Amino acid sequence: ALQDLNNRSRIQLDDGSSTSNPMPLPPYLGAGNTLRTGDSVAGVTGVLSFGFGSYEIHPTQPVTFTRDNVRPDVPDVGGRLQVAAYNVLNYFTTIDNAGPICGPLGNQGCRGADTAAEFARQRDKLITAISTLDADVVGLMEIENHPGDVPTADLVAGLNAATAPGTYDFVATGAVGTDAIRQAILYKPASVTPVGGFEVLDSSDNPLFDDARNRPMVVQTFTENATGAVFTVAVNHLKSKGSNCNAVGDPDTGDGQGNCNLTRTTAAQAIVDYLATDPTGSGDGDVLIIGDLNAYAMEDPITTIEAGGYTDLIESFVGTGFNAGAYSFNFFSQSGYLDHGLASPSILSQVSGADFWHVNADEPRGLDYNDFNQPGLYNPDEFRSSDHDPVVIGLELDTPMSLKLETIDELSALLPTGNTTDDKFIQKAIDRIDQSLNPAWWVDLATLDPGTGGQVFDREHQAVQELQKVNNVDVQSAIDQIVEADRLLAQRQLDAAIAAGGDAKDIAKAQGNIADAVANAASGNYAKAVLDYKKAWQNAVKAL
Repeated sequence: ALQDLNNRSRIQLDDGSSTSNPMPLPPYLGAGNTLRTGDSVAGVTGVLSFGFGSYEIHPTQPVTFTRDNVRPDVPDVGGRLQVAAYNVLNYFTTIDNAGPICGPLGNQGCRGADTAAEFARQRDKLITAISTLDADVVGLMEIENHPGDVPTADLVAGLNAATAPGTYDFVATGAVGTDAIRQAILYKPASVTPVGGFEVLDSSDNPLFDDARNRPMVVQTFTENATGAVFTVAVNHLKSKGSNCNAVGDPDTGDGQGNCNLTRTTAAQAIVDYLATDPTGSGDGDVLIIGDLNAYAMEDPITTIEAGGYTDLIESFVGTGFNAGAYSFNFFSQSGYLDHGLASPSILSQVSGADFWHVNADEPRGLDYNDFNQPGLYNPDEFRSSDHDPVVIGLELDTPMSLKLETIDELSALLPTGNTTDDKFIQKAIDRIDQSLNPAWWVDLATLDPGTGGQVFDREHQAVQELQKVNNVDVQSAIDQIVEADRLLAQRQLDAAIAAGGDAKDIAKAQGNIADAVANAASGNYAKAVLDYKKAWQNAVKAL
């Protein structure tokens, strides 16, 4: 019923021409030679007609539009780091003019630019958009699934030429899956460093994930260089609504979710299940699911991921509906978001913001790179560099220092508890944590002095012992944060030892200590876990 109402509510403004992309340009363009979704006209005088399934008005007097939806700057989402997801609308370095030569086996049709000149236009627009977006990690969808990493390397080369050498790098995956397109991950080496290799979710991991229709998910863990904080991005591009899945018993049921809803929904469940196994071995639950899920916010695939514990960041930080800005795609003048950022429970409190950068969905296709468009409309800028708006997420990741300060605040807020004995235990814990912040024992927010840093763990051990004596109020969150801070300190030192090629035996000991700490924390022996992390830190220091 809603779709029927939308169809009947649409009126097209006709320019009186039967020619595609006519010259001179139609008289209805506004500032910047564009019209954006949401722009308005106070009134139109003309002849109303109906043809080719649409109501049309043929104006008899000049039409003037008001720019109600201004072109935006990159949204300010805060945080030390920004993570983005960008569907780049078939970025193929292989020109689409030579038959079925694309795909991992070179036997599929190509997409994207039809000529070298079109490719140059497409490339220039995307380089402008991505460099202006300026995110530290960027997940890309619809990049050519080349047997090597040629398209990704080409885009990075262009970005580095437009900014500075070495500004961007990419996760080298080679071909992923069997489709003509795949996902890719760009990152800024000055801000983050990949931890270990990438992982891929496909049908071999879980038959619920149909990789003949969904593009395999690409997963990479990163560490923030400034703090050692670890997080994981899982980049997705699920089956579109555009073609049917009747062959696997998944037709369009008419419920508004389109073709292949079950295929996307089962893939969503597989994504949640797979990420729960920590596929990259990060030892950290901070995960962002990003990408083009080809499902709107209230559809089954998204609610399935939310049921798995993830939070829709657009809904949380932007809201719902067009007026709030909660859209990334425009389909026949209907706006919604197919592009998503969803946060795991542990990273949610570390997200400083999320938003869409509305540079594409609101703009007409006449502004894109295709050379059949009127020449006067093309600019090598970010506007209509794709058909999807990028989503951008801000991260203010926890550091050992920040966790300790948060713990002090949390415990202080409990006082007085109404029980003087518990008050004494809590105050002693606060004092020990405060002592652990002695500047002489720290190098920075995430690194301890190799000579004196062991005393930090000693004070934390004492703090945990005091908190475990508390009986009448819940202090488990504070204990968990102390243990997590010490895990981060140990892991940071271990990562440094590994990166420096430190002594293999000492590194192995440190890794064993961390495993012991995880086991002790899982069994409720938190004080022992802190001491295990101290041993891990000491062995990692020794390894250097």
